[in-house]
Amino acid sequence: MTTRKQNLTALRDAMVAGSWYGDTTEFFTEKCHIDCFNAVVGDMNAAIAFVAAVLPGWRWEVYITGKYPGMILGSPTGPYGASIGLVTNYHATASTPALALTVAALNALVELEDAK
Repeated sequence: MTTRKQNLTALRDAMVAGSWYGDTTEFFTEKCHIDCFNAVVGDMNAAIAFVAAVLPGWRWEVYITGKYPGMILGSPTGPYGASIGLVTNYHATASTPALALTVAALNALVELEDAK
């Protein structure tokens, strides 16, 4: 049996790879599941709704990482980045702002599982 952390990690890794993990309704409501799926295809409104549902009250930002992502060693690999957090910030880069924000939220959720 897989743990919630393993499932969240698999979902995050699949999204980073540009694919979809499958049924997330075991740890998200159906609306969150749909918002998460729509964020994969670049829907920023869905990404914002997903973050508001799973991490209510958390501050977040989305930004452009640079003109040539991945061209310099250690530079961000995606053209868009996101940061989300309360005290600790969780970051992600991706090909779209919606995906960056969703992956950053999933990074936070994975780490929060360790705190339980």
